[in-house]
Amino acid sequence: MLYPISITLHVYLCICNISSSQGHIDQIKNQFYHDFASQVNCDSLTRDNLSARICTNLSFQHLDSLLVNEYNILLSKYNTINTLLADKFVQSQEIWRELRHWDCNIESSEFGEASLASISYLDCPKEKTLLRVSEL
Repeated sequence: MLYPISITLHVYLCICNISSSQGHIDQIKNQFYHDFASQVNCDSLTRDNLSARICTNLSFQHLDSLLVNEYNILLSKYNTINTLLADKFVQSQEIWRELRHWDCNIESSEFGEASLASISYLDCPKEKTLLRVSEL
């Protein structure tokens, strides 16, 4: 009985990742407020809400690019060793991205105020991506 459920879950996760290969980060990267990024000092300790969003988003994008770089290095290495191993690595990363998305949705839903939720939603993938970079 567990076997069909796990197959269904696996198929569902694969379908989700096919439709959003970046693990839902495109919506984060393409926020309207990036037009104001050049006007923000991310090194300043005193920031307003918009500045906090911009700086957290930019930090996440930087970490995500590091993650992609590490991922590509390992994938290339695994491909030379064993393509089955490489396929499993690709699947594990897709599942990790989906899990990051859902975990961060849950975490940000704890905040009632929209501005706090949006900062939390940005901070969560940033922190999870930082951990994943160190894991890889």
